[in-house]
Amino acid sequence: MTLLPTLAPSSEQDPSGLASTGKPSGPSRVLYVEDDAVNVMLMQGILELHQGSELLVARTGAEARRLVAAGAIDLVLCDLRLPDIGGDALLPELRAAGLSGAVPAVLVTAESEFVAAQLARRYGYDGHWTKPLDVAATLRSLTQWLGGR
Repeated sequence: MTLLPTLAPSSEQDPSGLASTGKPSGPSRVLYVEDDAVNVMLMQGILELHQGSELLVARTGAEARRLVAAGAIDLVLCDLRLPDIGGDALLPELRAAGLSGAVPAVLVTAESEFVAAQLARRYGYDGHWTKPLDVAATLRSLTQWLGGR
């Protein structure tokens, strides 16, 4: 059974800027924690195809913590291997820095599907994507993680 998301009113129709869910109706803010420039460029291209999303990039765990502390994030995408911290240790730090437990976090890794699924569960991620990313599947998954936004 497939559930289709309902459309939230635009900010022109709703002067508060909030959808009926109480969430801001502006672009979804996606934090991608990745140190590889090619992977960042690929994700930028994918997010350009996903209307209503804004990509924030952190190349280190420290940058990710600063971005989380600076404002609302709707989805976290995190590489497993970063220069200053592992993706396994970063998610709890982001939660401690103010990232709500209601914000989904997806582990993005070059590990095999089987290993990625195990690591995501072990480290508290809500899901996982394996590299190289399939663009169409990633777009569908983004829509699901962002609640149709």
